[in-house]
Amino acid sequence: MAKELEAVIIASRYREADDLIFAGYCRELPINKHVLQNSFYAALRGIGIDETARQERGLVWHSTRHTFNSLMRGKIDGGKLMRIVGHSNERTNLMYTHALPEDLAAVRNVQESIFAVVKKPEPQEQGSSEAAPALVEDNK
Repeated sequence: MAKELEAVIIASRYREADDLIFAGYCRELPINKHVLQNSFYAALRGIGIDETARQERGLVWHSTRHTFNSLMRGKIDGGKLMRIVGHSNERTNLMYTHALPEDLAAVRNVQESIFAVVKKPEPQEQGSSEAAPALVEDNK
């Protein structure tokens, strides 16, 4: 993969340190947002999400900003993240952060440890000599 990326960089006409990552028709201009938006919608169609399904699911180009912010939060410095996504304050940055599946799994683990479920003992087969363990309350 590194060789392929290096080949793309070498072939690119944008090599200066201050070149934009997503340059437009010339290195001084950013790419037009409609180019990215249309590419995003084409990619969705390519994986079977048509216009109706996209609208029903609320999938818009702007969603990628929320996704990026959520995935990067806690992995890079908060100030850097704010600069990268163009937010001027932490409050705005927090509005773009959403819970990830692993965050929810951590919450579930804590809940399970707090609210431990006591399983009922399995019913004994007739003729079994082993008694099921009983839960005993301490009434002292």
